[in-house]
Amino acid sequence: MHVETANSNVQVIEDTYCVGISFDDIRKFAFDDSKFLRFACDALRDKLIRLSKNSSINLLYPLENRLASFILATCKESEDKNKIIFLGNLTEVSELLGTSYRHLLRTLNILCIEDAIIKNENYYEIINAGILEKLAGELYE
Repeated sequence: MHVETANSNVQVIEDTYCVGISFDDIRKFAFDDSKFLRFACDALRDKLIRLSKNSSINLLYPLENRLASFILATCKESEDKNKIIFLGNLTEVSELLGTSYRHLLRTLNILCIEDAIIKNENYYEIINAGILEKLAGELYE
């Protein structure tokens, strides 16, 4: 809320609405408002709690478990409704899961060998969600 420019990127995995308020308006109307400041502090607290939990998960759980959970959270039905598919951009997925692109490919290959997923031209098809569910457990709950 000061003059420094923030450097950050935001990615969403589903349709989202975003509301923008200029910092000039915030400084003019809300900077001394205790309700607004309480809201901002609560939002920061919640974000730090999530960040801490996700960092712990990234440190404590193997990529195979994190990837299984991510696939289950982001998979979709195919257009013909016959398949459940994972279409993630693998470069972005590797960044989100805190791993290298090569390690992600090796882990996807392990899931293919375990018959949880199968690689098609530009997507992965989930062929045994039970394996993924077992690996994912209650990771992000």
